[in-house]
Amino acid sequence: MNWLSIKESLYKIQNWSGIKLRTLSIFISIIILSTILCIIIIIIATKDDYELLYSDLSLEDSANILKELEIRKFKYELSNDSKTIKVPKNNIAQIRIYLSALGLPFRGSIIGYEIFDKEEGISTTNFTQNIRYIRALEGELSRTISAFNKIKRARIHLVIPHRELFSKEKLDTKASIMLTLTHQNQKLNEEEVNSISHLVLTAVPAIEMKNITIVDDSGRSFKVSDNNTFAHTKQNLELKFQYEESIKENIEELLSNILGPSKVKATVNLEICFDKIVTNSEVYDPQNVIRSSQIIEERDQIQDNTFSDLSVANNLSDNQINSGSGSSPILNEKTDKQTNYEISKTIKNHIREPGNIQKMSIGILVDGEYFVNEENQKLEYKPRSEEEINKIINLVTASVGLSKERGDKIEIINMQFIKTDEKTKFDLSSWIIENLIDIVKWTIISLTIIAILVFVKNLLKNIPKIALEKQQSFPNNDINTNSKDDPDDENIEDFSLQATNSNIKDLFNEIVSKNPNKLASFIRDMLSKKINKG
Repeated sequence: MNWLSIKESLYKIQNWSGIKLRTLSIFISIIILSTILCIIIIIIATKDDYELLYSDLSLEDSANILKELEIRKFKYELSNDSKTIKVPKNNIAQIRIYLSALGLPFRGSIIGYEIFDKEEGISTTNFTQNIRYIRALEGELSRTISAFNKIKRARIHLVIPHRELFSKEKLDTKASIMLTLTHQNQKLNEEEVNSISHLVLTAVPAIEMKNITIVDDSGRSFKVSDNNTFAHTKQNLELKFQYEESIKENIEELLSNILGPSKVKATVNLEICFDKIVTNSEVYDPQNVIRSSQIIEERDQIQDNTFSDLSVANNLSDNQINSGSGSSPILNEKTDKQTNYEISKTIKNHIREPGNIQKMSIGILVDGEYFVNEENQKLEYKPRSEEEINKIINLVTASVGLSKERGDKIEIINMQFIKTDEKTKFDLSSWIIENLIDIVKWTIISLTIIAILVFVKNLLKNIPKIALEKQQSFPNNDINTNSKDDPDDENIEDFSLQATNSNIKDLFNEIVSKNPNKLASFIRDMLSKKINKG
């Protein structure tokens, strides 16, 4: 570095104060504005995301919840006239569990079993205790039903009759439920209505399903179903699906050990009879066997008397009469024959439980074989032979118990499976849609930071040029004083270009460290010139 270069650099440092006030103000303002923007961006990026904790709260519930949040030092936000409370998203689960343990919300507006926490005197009557019990039961049921996602608020009225002494009349317990849904156009499905009705059915003593009425605040009535037909149908379908999946897994596991993994896919369809059949029958043996036989013969002999008057002949013996008269006896014969046969009777009571398979259909898709072609060294596909397919059919038929009498069917198709690299790849569009908000937020932040950095860089790049322009407005006599004695005058322009792109402070430190003697003489010359001018 020559002496002229040092003098030129010092003139640049000296003329830094010659920058226009407007330019310097703009530069300082941009730095301050950039700092503020960076702070705002950092605050926005690190700000907690607030999520809804509770809405449409009563003032009493809101006050109780805020009191507990302040005790635990949780952050929160209020809106909608203090009816809506929002808390940080990462703390919402913890806060809900904490408030639920305290019975919030609804602690002030709905009374449950805590009604019995207050001790009463001896003067409390049985009637009062019964009323308090009904109120407590209504409150607990209201809290439980209000926990459903679609239900905003629930109100329950119970009628539990008290049987009078010596009364034979039995009154039914009844329940009326009015629901306020979270959205006006929402409607409860059949499963949700049955869930609410069964909840009341098991909580209220001596109540029947037909005595439960459910309505909403818009006047719609929800039908409470008392039959279990749908439940039985759903259970049967689940049983059918589980049975089919079990057979399918057994087939795939069996064939995978032979053909290799991911080489076989199976589907099973079952026709199952879910009817419960009860058969009662009496069977008689057609082969008759004589157990006993009885014959009864009866004979009666009656004498025909021709004399109607009393005489000596009427008093004679029979032989004399028969020999002496021409009358003949009357015979009466009767024969009864009774034969008893041994008859065997069999009574059968046959119950066939549901779940009997009536027909089974199996479809199997089998992949072929792959081998490397020696000529072109490519992987080629080879379908399986008919003999292999027949062996697979026989194996599956024996393993799952297919029956021709039932009409069971099995179909095996040999086709080439899709290659691994041809399968569906990562769905970028779905990922972008799911994370669109975060992508937009961080894109805006990144573009803002880049724009600020580019602007500041361009401004800093122009500052040395402004200083150089100020320097050129000064007389060049002092700079060129020793130009004839210095052989490196032609390098001044190159040095000036380098100086414009370097840090002035670092350049000054480098000059002081490498040329202290020349710097001292230069300062003495400048001081002497100022003294002479003065």
